[in-house]
Amino acid sequence: KGRGYVVGGARGEDHPQTALTWDVVREMRRVYGTSIGRGTRFTYGEIAATFGVSYAIASQVLTGITWKE
Repeated sequence: KGRGYVVGGARGEDHPQTALTWDVVREMRRVYGTSIGRGTRFTYGEIAATFGVSYAIASQVLTGITWKE
């Protein structure tokens, strides 16, 4: 029914409650991507701890659910 969605609302870095910036998101994805090539992948939990965010935020960013480019 469209509840909670504001047309033209702040998204990404422009949102006042964001915990991340595009630079941090890109670095998270770069670190995660390079870990695949080394044979052992960083877990979402390890990425989350490194960047100071929750497991849920890390998994949503890394799977593209949030922070879509």
